[in-house]
Amino acid sequence: TSSLEPLQYLLQEAEALQRAAPPRPAARPPPMPPVSEEGAAPPPPPLAPASASASASAAPIGRAGPSGGAGSSRGRTITEAQVEALKRQKLEVRADVAPASRALRIVNPAEEAAAAALRSAAPTPEEEPADDFYEVTADDLRALALGGGGGGDGGGGGQLKTRAMRELEALQSMPTYGHALVRVRLPGGLVLQAAFHPQEAVGAVLAEVRGCLSPTLQSAQPYLFVTPPRRVLDVSLSLAAAGLVPAATLLLGFDPPVRAGAAGSTPSEVLSARALTLLAAPPDAAAAPQPSFPSALNLPSRSAAGGGGALAPPLGSTSGEAAAAGKGKERKVPKWLQR
Repeated sequence: TSSLEPLQYLLQEAEALQRAAPPRPAARPPPMPPVSEEGAAPPPPPLAPASASASASAAPIGRAGPSGGAGSSRGRTITEAQVEALKRQKLEVRADVAPASRALRIVNPAEEAAAAALRSAAPTPEEEPADDFYEVTADDLRALALGGGGGGDGGGGGQLKTRAMRELEALQSMPTYGHALVRVRLPGGLVLQAAFHPQEAVGAVLAEVRGCLSPTLQSAQPYLFVTPPRRVLDVSLSLAAAGLVPAATLLLGFDPPVRAGAAGSTPSEVLSARALTLLAAPPDAAAAPQPSFPSALNLPSRSAAGGGGALAPPLGSTSGEAAAAGKGKERKVPKWLQR
């Protein structure tokens, strides 16, 4: 019993101290958020705005804004910069370019076709190729396997390409021409033909047409369009950007439209005095050599355009000229493989 007395004394002291201490207030529950009329709690308060250093660190890397800073706005990739440079080089209008000679002509298609038929000789029959011409060779099969027969993404092997990459390949494969041959159909069945630089504006063509029209038609607000589909040409675009290279035939319209009989049916009613002299003058090749169909100056290879193979013939050459140029140098393609 003597060992339990100290413990009992300590318990009595603890109870006395507990009775002497002030009462502890009861814990209150956390306040509930107010409820709106619809019964839904209001949205949480907005977060504090991030610091300038945090926003700068979260900015995208790899693109530069207009002022060179990163992340301020969407910059340009290297491919997009190359596309813009090639557009300025090949498609933009240049005021310092012009062909050596306009070679302006006013022709009557019916009379020109009859004169060409009289000058042309009788066509010679084509020589029948040998039997081995129709045999399938290893080169033919290789060309089909590598995508030479068309289809796919230009022989890219299924590679995914962005819009800028496809546009860059199209601009790189675009051939360069020294001039473009443009024909414009005039009222009365007449045709104006002239040579222009590919980077001259479409407005230069319209200016030549205006100079050859009679004063009555000049005041009728002429414009140029192509068809099909009908597309009015923007005079501020270059010929290359408007798709008129290497050659094109345009139609002449008037705004407001001119009645069928008001436009005139005879050359004297349609053409100006200068154009009438061009129509009456017979073509003289020695005095004014006529421009041939434009041929590419730097036609790129198919490998540069994403494919494989040798240089393609100029767009202005015919199939017979291309075959004669390559005769004896490479094997002919069978007719059933020709596209």
